[in-house]
Amino acid sequence: MLSSKDFPPLPSQVQRKSRPTKKEPPRSEGPPAATRRAHSASLNDLPDELIVEILDYLPGIDLQRFQLLTLASLSLTNRRFHRIVVDRLYSTYDSFFCTPYPFLRTVMCDADIASHVKFVSFKYGPTVHSERPPYVPSISDKQLIKDSLRSLEIPRFDWKQWASDCNDRQVDQELLYATMLLYTPNIARLEIDDGAPVETPGKLPRWLSHFRKIANGVDLGGVHRFQYLKSIRVDVQYLKLRHLAPLFRLRSMRKVTLVGLFEWTSTGETAKEELRRLFPNRSSLIDELQLEMSFVDDDLLNVVISGIKKLKVFRYWSSTDHFEVSGRHSDDYWGISGQQGYEPYGEIAASNSWFSMVKSLKSHTSLLETLSWRDGIHSEDRNYMGALGFLSGFVKLSHLEVPLAVLAQQPQVTTTTVESIVANLPRSVQFLTMNMIHDGRAYYQRCLDYMAWYLSENPTSLREVKVIYHSLLTPPSYNWEKFGNLLLDQGILFEFVHSIPEEEADSEGNWAPYGAGVSSDESDSSGYEESLYSD
Repeated sequence: MLSSKDFPPLPSQVQRKSRPTKKEPPRSEGPPAATRRAHSASLNDLPDELIVEILDYLPGIDLQRFQLLTLASLSLTNRRFHRIVVDRLYSTYDSFFCTPYPFLRTVMCDADIASHVKFVSFKYGPTVHSERPPYVPSISDKQLIKDSLRSLEIPRFDWKQWASDCNDRQVDQELLYATMLLYTPNIARLEIDDGAPVETPGKLPRWLSHFRKIANGVDLGGVHRFQYLKSIRVDVQYLKLRHLAPLFRLRSMRKVTLVGLFEWTSTGETAKEELRRLFPNRSSLIDELQLEMSFVDDDLLNVVISGIKKLKVFRYWSSTDHFEVSGRHSDDYWGISGQQGYEPYGEIAASNSWFSMVKSLKSHTSLLETLSWRDGIHSEDRNYMGALGFLSGFVKLSHLEVPLAVLAQQPQVTTTTVESIVANLPRSVQFLTMNMIHDGRAYYQRCLDYMAWYLSENPTSLREVKVIYHSLLTPPSYNWEKFGNLLLDQGILFEFVHSIPEEEADSEGNWAPYGAGVSSDESDSSGYEESLYSD
């Protein structure tokens, strides 16, 4: 039979036993031993390592299993539990769950707690969290804000006005979030949903102003310089690349994700020249760039890509919606053409050339590992034409996602044959995703047939192939099961997905993805909001 002697003590148990204990006076004789319980234990008797394992079942910031209040209660139990729980309790700040002022007050008055904050996510705008009652700061709260801002000793900084604005009952939430960033020196990941209603000429969000000053080497006194910030995601509103350029210049930054970005050459005749100044050649140290639901003109995209020294991951998911040219009237950013402030244009003008994009990536052929382009701008193949031989030069490219039409070139080019998919596919690719955005053509199906045959006769690095059909229409009549079985015989996993665009599905009242490996289960839970660290 096993006993406690068979298990060596854990490090935390050894540490606790090694602490000197005070000699206690002899206890008075208690009740007879028979009346005592033979065994008694509580959570406090467990070793730190086991408590940490238990805490894995108590996620703090989690929409489905919100346990932040449970962690807060544990933290208040005793000093030991606080020491164990504090990192999980304060590692994440999300404005969806927590009001900003109490959290700001906490990180201002306790540098140790502030050092635990690694991930910050916030959203601001005129109607964001408008249902929450405004936090009313006490006199001591206001004094703490003033004293803390003054102690930063930032040159040419009106700390009195800044503190007064923070303590205003109608304070702009973005100001509180920007101030919070000044006190979280170990932040590694940042997500921002910019909900500003309209661009104010010459005025940037305060959080972005911080980054601009740091990128320009401005003296910020006792404020940290985001030495550990590696990833940022911004859901932009009116912001443009010229505003966001400082994010690319942070020495610690490795991943930049921009959502809803629109860069159109008609927004300014000197746009390209201005971007070249803001994105000097090979100056940025980021290695991952992701553009979601965005459109960036080919020439401007080339400037940004050229400004990155070593690009390993590039994802560009272009949008099909109407974009706003002026950058204003942001309440309807994806506005309807014909409205005041919007400039309609055709799909031919507002589309990217695959040929141009790959040419821009040419300087990263020896480094690029992931290339993903989801082209939602149009369903025609006019801009896919041209030799794609450069892809063979991407010797480290292991993840590739492109429209099927990119690899299966149309036979209008005399040199194109059914071998095009295989010929255009780099040998290093292990995971291949091909997107279909139309009903499928017989020529593409012949290319897929040849691909399946070729892979059965020749060794390949491919481990997984996925075909995604983006349409409300019935998938094209092709024997996907046979195609998948041929790949499976070579040890290559295959998945066909019928993905219904969300905006189209909403109009039809039907959102049910179809295909292998796709789950249609959607959570009904909308979550709830809690005000943490409040009085």
